[in-house]
Amino acid sequence: MRVTHLASGDLWAGAENQLHNLVLGLQRTQVDVDVILLNEGLLAERLRQAGVMVTVYAENELNGLALLTTIRRHLVARGTGILHTHRYKENVLGAFAAALTSGARSTRTLHGAPEFHSRFWQLHKSVPQWLDWVTARFLQFPIVCVSAELRDRCARSLPTRRLKVVPNGVDIERLRESATEAVGGLPIGARHFRVGFFGRLTTVKRVDVILEVASVLERESPGQFGVYLFGDGPLRSDLEEKVRALNLEAMVHFMGFTTRPAPWLRMMNTLLLTSDHEGLPMIVLEAMALGVPVVSHAVGAIPEVLCTGSLGTLISNQDPSQYARAIVALRDAPDAARAQAVRAAQYVAARYSAEHSVQEYVSIYRALRRTRNSASASA
Repeated sequence: MRVTHLASGDLWAGAENQLHNLVLGLQRTQVDVDVILLNEGLLAERLRQAGVMVTVYAENELNGLALLTTIRRHLVARGTGILHTHRYKENVLGAFAAALTSGARSTRTLHGAPEFHSRFWQLHKSVPQWLDWVTARFLQFPIVCVSAELRDRCARSLPTRRLKVVPNGVDIERLRESATEAVGGLPIGARHFRVGFFGRLTTVKRVDVILEVASVLERESPGQFGVYLFGDGPLRSDLEEKVRALNLEAMVHFMGFTTRPAPWLRMMNTLLLTSDHEGLPMIVLEAMALGVPVVSHAVGAIPEVLCTGSLGTLISNQDPSQYARAIVALRDAPDAARAQAVRAAQYVAARYSAEHSVQEYVSIYRALRRTRNSASASA
C-alpha cells in the first residue's frame, strides 16, 4: 500500500508536528510512505533524518499548473495509490493530481478552522477557497478532522458522511526523551512561577492578551511571575513595543523559535493559550504528556481534551484578569496542580497516543484501497 503525503513544509507548527509523527508511525506499519513538500525546511530535514523519502517541488519556482503536472507525474512514477494532503493549496493541487492519475485516491486532514474568510469579490482569495471546497465535496474522501468540534463546524458546508474524526497523536516516549535534552537556562533573573507560550506570533494566537495577563500578574504580584514566549512571526516587533509600553521588559522574555520545544516546555509551571480559535493543538497534548498544567481559552478541541476543565483550566472569554486568577490559583495550590497534571498525563497516554492515530489512518487507507480496487475491477 503506497501512500504519498503532500504538504507545504515552509513552517514548523502543530500541523507539521502531527504530520511528522504520523509519517514516522506509518514507517512502522506495512504502509510504503513518502512525502512531497513544496518548500525545504525543518520538516523536510527531520523526515530525511528519520529515513523518509522526501521530494521537494519548490513552489517559488513552479506555477500552479507546473506543480499539478509535476505532482501527477510523481504519483504515476511511484505508483501511489493514496495521496494524503494537508492545508489548502496542497488540498487543491493534490486532489486534482490524484483525480488525473489512474488508480489513485485522495484524502485530506483538516488541522484547524480557516483563519481568514474572504468576500466573494476578493477573487484572489475567494477562488482558492471555492476550489478547496469543491475538492473536499467531490474529489477527496474522507475529510479527516482532528476534533469533533472541527467536524461539526465542517458539517455546515459538507455532508456529515464525508467527515471523519481522527485526533492528533503524541509519540509520548520520544517526547519525554526529547524533554531531557540540555538546552541551557532561562534568562538571568527568571521569575519564580514560569508561564510559557509556544506558537507563531500571529493575530489568531492573541499574544497581545498574554501581555495583558502579564501586566495584571505584575501589578498584583510584583516580581513573582515570568512569561516566556517561544516562537516567532510577523507580530513580534509590535508585541515587543507593547512590552515596552507596559513596562514588562524584566518579566516577559521573547525566546524566539525553537526546534526542540520539549525541554523548555518541561521547565514551565504552566502553558498559557489565548487563541481566538484552534483545532487540536499539539502543544496542549505535549504539555499534558509532560505533566505541565494548561490554562487555555475554551476554543476548538481544547475543552474536549481537558475534559471540560477537569484536566486543566478553561477560560470562556478573553478577559486577562480571568487568565491571571487561574495562573495565581495554580501557584497557590501546587499539590492540587500536580495531581491534576498527573491525571492529564495518564489521559493523554490512553486517548491521544501516536500509535492510536496511526492505526486510525491505516484503516482509512485500507478502505480507500478497497474502493480503488473495486473501481478497477468494475472497469
